[in-house]
Amino acid sequence: MILLKLLMLIAVPFLLRAADGEPHHTTAFISPPGTFESIAAYSFYKTDHFWNKNGRRLPSYNHFELSSAYLYSEYALNFCNSFTFNGRYDSIDETLNGHHQGFEEIEFGWKHLLLGDDKRAFTTQFLAIIPGGKTKTSLRYGECGVQFNLLYSEIFSVFKKCGWCDFALGYRYYQHFPSDQIRASAAIGYDILPKGLIILSTQIEYGLYNGGRHHHISNIRLNPNYRLISIQMEGVITPIQHFSAILGAFSHLWGRNVGVGGGIFGGVRFDY
Repeated sequence: MILLKLLMLIAVPFLLRAADGEPHHTTAFISPPGTFESIAAYSFYKTDHFWNKNGRRLPSYNHFELSSAYLYSEYALNFCNSFTFNGRYDSIDETLNGHHQGFEEIEFGWKHLLLGDDKRAFTTQFLAIIPGGKTKTSLRYGECGVQFNLLYSEIFSVFKKCGWCDFALGYRYYQHFPSDQIRASAAIGYDILPKGLIILSTQIEYGLYNGGRHHHISNIRLNPNYRLISIQMEGVITPIQHFSAILGAFSHLWGRNVGVGGGIFGGVRFDY
């Protein structure tokens, strides 16, 4: 409980880049050996404003729309280790830079359980960030990177219904011009229906402002020195075992050198 309170003190006051919503929250729990989980989803985001380097909201004079196809997969190797994949294909339309599409950076991960039981888990996670291609305006940095996360999850019961919470705190490093980032997130889910639950989450991406300038970077989404706080809510319905449908919305609450706005997302999850 001390660790849980510590992570809450770190994550909740910030309430962290989600220029697009993700129907996935990294959990510290690892499924039984041989379990494969996958989430496929679509999200849409748009904005006409941005926060400048001082956090002031201004018109961008650059209408920006982002559509994303998202895939997350995780395979449990054993009770203490799992491998993850996170990929996204984007289609972007903006007034200043026109239309462009392609893959974002791809993330391959390894999770290792340090401590845990049936109701709580404390896990480390290592991510390798692989460019999906060369640098492309508003789409990707085109740089390799790594990220190290500490994850904590706990299952609880309120009014005889099950709930859970996830907390993550990490550090992201890129090879070249993007700044290093402190990343954190907090999510809480609750079974409001026998086959349905609601999830509230918040994410922080806090750039350390040690990144260089790059003339291809848009002020809407991929400024190398940005900070962002976002929040999202989603509903999950599980009509049959091993299959769920997801629908949610997200909003950017505050930032620097990043777009304002919000959007919607939806998808499906299955495991076997």
